[in-house]
Amino acid sequence: LSDARFACEDAIDKCFPLDSDARLIHVELKRDVCRKLNCEARKALRSEEQGQMMSTALLVFLLILACVLAFTFMICCVDFSDDMMQWAQDSKVVSKGAVKEAVKMRETVKAKTGNRTKMI
Repeated sequence: LSDARFACEDAIDKCFPLDSDARLIHVELKRDVCRKLNCEARKALRSEEQGQMMSTALLVFLLILACVLAFTFMICCVDFSDDMMQWAQDSKVVSKGAVKEAVKMRETVKAKTGNRTKMI
């Protein structure tokens, strides 16, 4: 690999000399191409790629976990809505009138849409 690196640097020196207008290309090519031709740099690149893959996997896992928790919370709110409204009223989070309005609205919606539990 060291022979390949020296060959790469020689080719860049010949094609893009430092004293020409292509000085920036010379520097970029040496940095981007030739520097990667050694064992330590390749090992560092490999470990960096593995770190990125782990962070992506962790992000996907957390996203799936958040979706599962949100779905579970939604199911609990639907199934135990009466208990939750009673708890909110008992702990004085909402007023008794607000709970009555919520129950009244639920009954109005049930009357207009029909009882869906019987259909299922």
